[in-house]
Amino acid sequence: MFTEVKNPGWEGELTAEELKAGRQHQPKDLYCEGRSAASWERAQFEVRKAYKKFDPQNRNLLILADDLFISLRHGTELWANYALYSRQTAGCFRDNTYENLGGVGFFWVVPNSDPISYEMRIFLNPYVVQSAELPEDIREAFHAVKEVQRSGFRIRTVQP
Repeated sequence: MFTEVKNPGWEGELTAEELKAGRQHQPKDLYCEGRSAASWERAQFEVRKAYKKFDPQNRNLLILADDLFISLRHGTELWANYALYSRQTAGCFRDNTYENLGGVGFFWVVPNSDPISYEMRIFLNPYVVQSAELPEDIREAFHAVKEVQRSGFRIRTVQP
């Protein structure tokens, strides 16, 4: 299985004005700074950026280990829905555009864990070509999500 790991950072969420003012040279978290966030946009950006590396003859997984203003670990299903499945946001997995990518894993360190531990949620591409599908044992081990929808719809997971 081919795995690409991307680390989208908060600097990519800055506006042109903030970049011009040098905000990227300051600490990520500033006292009393407020902002809106759309972490799903960075997830889509990373899928588009990495996609050319995925060979349709390999089983392919993209892992996002982010350092965003609001981490993908907070509201994971919501961000995944917007980034991957939503028609309103041109989700990457709404058609066969990214058919060589079996899924996207949202990876994070569990805060305040002793010993240190990690979690990952994998979201599957329903339009993946068969040769690029993630192996069943990986899907089961990470309770891979096949479909995420909100507003009265259901969340389905691959059952072990």
